[in-house]
Amino acid sequence: MFSEHSLSSAIGEPFAEQNGLVYSATKVIRGKVAARYADRITGIYETGGKEIVNEKNIEALI
Repeated sequence: MFSEHSLSSAIGEPFAEQNGLVYSATKVIRGKVAARYADRITGIYETGGKEIVNEKNIEALI
């Protein structure tokens, strides 16, 4: 699993109560996370989605 630091770096923002991605008990609100990151989640399953040189993966790192 990702550590909190590496996940925040990959996503670009922390999963926090303030941005509505977790409950006060620090449980992830899956529906909100899925909706917010739908394009990234879909991209993982596309042809070449797991390749480092994939255009979407490079954009996410910049």
